[in-house]
Amino acid sequence: MPIKRFWIEARWPDRKAIGRACEWMVRALTPGSVGLVAVPTKAALTGAFSDEQPTLARTLEREGQMTAGGATIALLTQRTGFELEPNGPALVLQANMDLLNMVEATGGVHEVLAVPWNKADIDLWVRTWAARKI
Repeated sequence: MPIKRFWIEARWPDRKAIGRACEWMVRALTPGSVGLVAVPTKAALTGAFSDEQPTLARTLEREGQMTAGGATIALLTQRTGFELEPNGPALVLQANMDLLNMVEATGGVHEVLAVPWNKADIDLWVRTWAARKI
């Protein structure tokens, strides 16, 4: 199944864009699925979710995964990788080419939403895969 690719144009940390990205993730998850939240480092979680989703940030940072609505959300960082095999969407925050390639190499991701630090970090990915701006 081909991967559906999306991106949000934002300047990090754009709280409105992060909120939209979280809403996308919730809609894309289905009961029993394993989705990913991918960040360069765990520290990026605190900056991304501290206001809107502090429980999500703390749980992912501490446990590496959490369950919500019957689905599992697993953390992937450039340093630690991931423990669970994904079979759902991936939300990539502070997206860059290395992190996007790592997410797509997992094999089970069927949708990817990239929220870059700045668009130049994902230009090649957007052009190569004709990722749709949302």
